[in-house]
Amino acid sequence: MNFALKDKFVSAYGSLPDSIQGIVAGTFSKLPNRFSYGKTYEEIAKLLETTKHYNREQIKEFQFRRFLDVYKHALRNIPYYKKVYGDHGLDENSIKSPEDIGKIPTTDKAIVRKNLENFLWPAFPKNKILKSKTGGTTGVPLELYRPDSTHQIHKAFNDHIWKRAGYHSNDFKIIFSRTKYLKSKDGIFQFYNPRYNNFCLAVDYIDKKTAEKYVEFFYRKKPKFFIGYSATIFSFTQILRELHKPAPKLIGIFPHSQKLIPGQREIMEDFYGGRVFMHYGLAERVILAAECEYSHDYHIVPEFGYAELLDSQGQVIKSLDVMGELVGTGFHNKVMPLIRYRTGDQASYCENQTCECRRPHDILSNLIGRTQDYLVLEDGSFKGVAAGARAFFIFADYCIGFQLYQDVPGKVEVRIIPKSDNPPDYLEIIREELKTRYFGPLAFEIVVTDKLEKSKSGKQKYLVQKLETPSNFQEIVP
Repeated sequence: MNFALKDKFVSAYGSLPDSIQGIVAGTFSKLPNRFSYGKTYEEIAKLLETTKHYNREQIKEFQFRRFLDVYKHALRNIPYYKKVYGDHGLDENSIKSPEDIGKIPTTDKAIVRKNLENFLWPAFPKNKILKSKTGGTTGVPLELYRPDSTHQIHKAFNDHIWKRAGYHSNDFKIIFSRTKYLKSKDGIFQFYNPRYNNFCLAVDYIDKKTAEKYVEFFYRKKPKFFIGYSATIFSFTQILRELHKPAPKLIGIFPHSQKLIPGQREIMEDFYGGRVFMHYGLAERVILAAECEYSHDYHIVPEFGYAELLDSQGQVIKSLDVMGELVGTGFHNKVMPLIRYRTGDQASYCENQTCECRRPHDILSNLIGRTQDYLVLEDGSFKGVAAGARAFFIFADYCIGFQLYQDVPGKVEVRIIPKSDNPPDYLEIIREELKTRYFGPLAFEIVVTDKLEKSKSGKQKYLVQKLETPSNFQEIVP
């Protein structure tokens, strides 16, 4: 379903009475996956059913073939790769084995940002391209382009890995979200998506005053699963615990995008009675890895992309238990293929590559990705915050850099370095976007500056937090 049709459908659905919405939702739940989720979803689901029977050697062969497909497509169709690979003397016959992949130069966020137009496939139909952005952890978000089937791809892989936690594709779930379709109802901004059988709830209005409405909503709707940013789910959990609100019992909790702080998993599993199941991914969609039924280590999903670990010299790491940078090549984006893309995240191969689940996949441990960050509300409760928040995409249009700064509960400074060609009303545009889509009960002030605070290593931080939060503790006592 393209986005123009989707918007019309969602708008029409949202205006229906609850009883009619229930009939529509029930109809969707009975449709075959091909009709409710799309052709691409079904194709990937079939692929994953086939490859789950592969042994380790067959997986390696499959991955190399898919890598070659992406590499050759880039050489033929993507201007950046044509030039750079040509300058390095690479052609379609240069890569004959996995060992040859190390000859290919890496890319990173800075290279993509500088050469963005040349990373796109000029012949791909413009009306079938989706525009997105990454988080702005070390600056402003990076623009990304994908085929319009990307949501089908994303769901197919999520359904695949979440099965390990007892999830099925149409199980009812609640998601903390910022979708534009949210509407106020019963004191909560919410939206029910019949296609995926989930309720999206606004994450930006949760504090000790509103928590009771949220937990009542959980009890009324009886979801099986709960999905959201790690920091957001945990801060919500802590509010309920402090207010002595009994938790709704769940089969699984799926925190994402930020690593767990020690002790958080135990608290959430004890509180909700279900399994906390983590996975690793990026907005750039080059690597996907997930826990399994038996382990909290991350099993790389080989059908999603080609993952490597590189040392500080850019050499491929094959030894176990040696830390390196994760570098990935996505298999599902011909519009803007990213090949040997440096993620900036660190990991090592697990010392024991044999798991009880018996999947012949490479297993990562010691994965160091994005940390959890929090803002402090006026009542002392916490609000999870992430550089990848959709509302922050506005900074890519008007700013060279941005940073949140907090030293007073309930108040935030939004520091920005503006672009020189902004329209006269750019500050009001930014202010309105942040007010309606992000800060909720927090007061904020936009401060124009020409310098932002950096970490000791020289990286620009998107959040400078001077108050005490779970991130400052770095360890939570269950």
